[in-house]
Amino acid sequence: MIQIKTKDEIEQLRKSALMVGDTLSEVAKFIKAGVSTKQLDAIAEDYIRSNGGIPTFKGYMGYPASLCISINEVVVHGIPGDRIIKDGDIVSIDCGVTYNGWVGDSAYTFALQGVKEDWKQLIKVTRDSLYLGIQECMIGNRIGDLSYKIQNHCQSFGYGVVRELCGHGLGRNMHEDPSVPNYGRRGTGSRFREGMVIAIEPMITLGNREVVFESDGWTCRTADYSPAAHMEHDVAITENGPEIMFEKTTHQFGEIPFNGNGTYEFVFVNSGNEPLILTQPKSSCGCTVPEWPKKPILPGETDVIKVTYKNTNRPGSFSKYVTIFSNAKTNNQVKLYIKGKVLEEQSEALPTKDNTFMNASPVNNPNF
Repeated sequence: MIQIKTKDEIEQLRKSALMVGDTLSEVAKFIKAGVSTKQLDAIAEDYIRSNGGIPTFKGYMGYPASLCISINEVVVHGIPGDRIIKDGDIVSIDCGVTYNGWVGDSAYTFALQGVKEDWKQLIKVTRDSLYLGIQECMIGNRIGDLSYKIQNHCQSFGYGVVRELCGHGLGRNMHEDPSVPNYGRRGTGSRFREGMVIAIEPMITLGNREVVFESDGWTCRTADYSPAAHMEHDVAITENGPEIMFEKTTHQFGEIPFNGNGTYEFVFVNSGNEPLILTQPKSSCGCTVPEWPKKPILPGETDVIKVTYKNTNRPGSFSKYVTIFSNAKTNNQVKLYIKGKVLEEQSEALPTKDNTFMNASPVNNPNF
């Protein structure tokens, strides 16, 4: 049975979802070649617990970890362990957080340095299909409308759409009604009502859609060992009005080279059914500069807010934010955080005294 949430309950779910996004942002700092998946899992668990949350996945039906980390051919539910991440990998991370009794659940596929171009396109198409699905989350539409949009978009690129696993309702439990498949026909399935909260999660393969479940009972990989991408967002069905929903609200740069790039683009979507209008953002200091779309964002459209930290010529740690103002019916003020550490300037090594005089000495130069 589909459980309808009150506005207060949706606000609690929003907080849980934001903690998931912040956790993924924290873990993203450490996704690089040479790191093991169990190291990433430990980072996530520590971050979740230190911020008052509980890792929802850990212990769920016997699952042994806080994250699902799925690399390349693994579609979902990869168990963190000794596998080492390499350049050229794509890494899908699924995270669940229980905060004040409410569950947030989200996933993102990261591309490491050297990833093949067709793998990058797979990630982009999967992400785009997620937002196309969100466009259908309007009161009166049906789940089949969402499912059709995802399937049609991904199959237009020749990709496989996994059918054995799907999205779901969300609330005090991680998996609630209704099921939200990534394939289907328009006009079918449950009708969206105000107060429904769902997790949409397209799982898309570069090859055919067939999958195999490994003997551990969790790991799901592609049957043909082709790469797969996985994206997931939590969506609340609300009454008329614009709504702003960010992919994440905190970005961790990690270490930035002296005079390096301090710009990040925060992706957001108008998940409501009226135009969304942003007004002048407010920065925490003059060193943090936002750029935002001046035109109205129509229902279902995505756009970005670019935030730049200008002081990358000043070594040291920083934590800055901009406040975004909009006409969103709820959550009309959102803080976007950027954090990181600017490294010291690297000076060129001076020649040593021995080397300088060895090459210039008239004693060692017969032509002097």
